[in-house]
Amino acid sequence: MLGYDLLWSPDGQFLIFTSGQYREELQIVRVDLRPAEPLFRESEFEKLFDDEAERKNGRAQPAAPPEPEATDDKQAAAEPATAADLSATDDETTEALPAEPATDETSTEAAQPATESAEASTEPAPDEKRIEIAFEGIERRLRFLTPIQMDAAAEAISPDSRDLLFLATIAGKVNIWSLPLDEPRQDNPMRQLTSNSAGKHSVQFAPDGKTFYYLEDGQVTVRKFPSGNDPNTLRLRGEAEVDFHLEKQQIFNEAWRVLRDAFYDATFGGHDWQALREQFAPLIAGVQTSRRPDGDYQPDAW
Repeated sequence: MLGYDLLWSPDGQFLIFTSGQYREELQIVRVDLRPAEPLFRESEFEKLFDDEAERKNGRAQPAAPPEPEATDDKQAAAEPATAADLSATDDETTEALPAEPATDETSTEAAQPATESAEASTEPAPDEKRIEIAFEGIERRLRFLTPIQMDAAAEAISPDSRDLLFLATIAGKVNIWSLPLDEPRQDNPMRQLTSNSAGKHSVQFAPDGKTFYYLEDGQVTVRKFPSGNDPNTLRLRGEAEVDFHLEKQQIFNEAWRVLRDAFYDATFGGHDWQALREQFAPLIAGVQTSRRPDGDYQPDAW
C-alpha cells in the first residue's frame, strides 16, 4: 500500500494517512495504535448472572444501621450559641492567646517552605504520557475513512483529536471537508466546508481548534470551524534574498541524495555513485549564472 501525508493524532491513539492503493484515486486510512476497549470486560462477565439472580430472588439490600442517639455533650454542641456565649468565648481566646509580633527568624522560617515550593513548581514535570503501539494484529485495525470516488487526501487533525480536515476532488473541483474521528460521532456524515473552484492546499488547524487556515490560489485564507463560514483572506507580502551559489549547491546535494536513496537500480547501472558526485561537484562550484548567453533562464545549465 502506497501511503503518505502521515498524521499522528495529538492524543497518541491513532494514525491517519493517504493511500494510493496503486490507483489514481486517493483514500484516507486510519490505523488505531491499540485495540479498542471492549464495551464489556471479560472479567465482569460472571457479574451478569449474579445481578440477574439477585433480581429474580428479590433480595433486599441490608438496612442501614440506626443512627446513634445524641449524648448530652452533642446536644449541647448542637444548641445555637447566644451573643453572650460568643462574647465570652472571644474574651477567653484573647486572654489565652495574646498576639505576638513575628520575629525575623519566624518570618524567614515561614517564607522558606513557600520559596522551596515555588522553586519546585518551576521544575519541568516528567512526561508521564507514553505512546504505546500494539503491533500484534495492527493490520486488522486499518480502515478506510473515505470512498474512492472522493479522491481524498488527509490534511490536518484537530488539537482535540476529534476531527479531520481533508481535501476531496469531486467533479474536477478541490474543496475542504471535515470528518468526525471520535467514536460517539462515527456515524455522522462528512461535511463540505468550502465550495469553489479555486486551488487549495496546506490546510491546518489553529492551536485552539476554533479556526482553520489554508492557501487558496496563493493567498492565506482563514475560516471558522466547524462551520467553515466567514472566510477571511490575509494580505501578506514578503521579500527574500537568495544566494545563487548556496542555492545551486543545495539543489545539487538534494538531487544526488534523492537518486542515491530511491533509484530503482542499487548498482546505478554499474557506476560508482559517490565517485560521480566527486566528479561533478567541481563543475557545479564553477557555475556563475543560471542564464544562457541569450538571457533566458536555464535552470538545468548546472
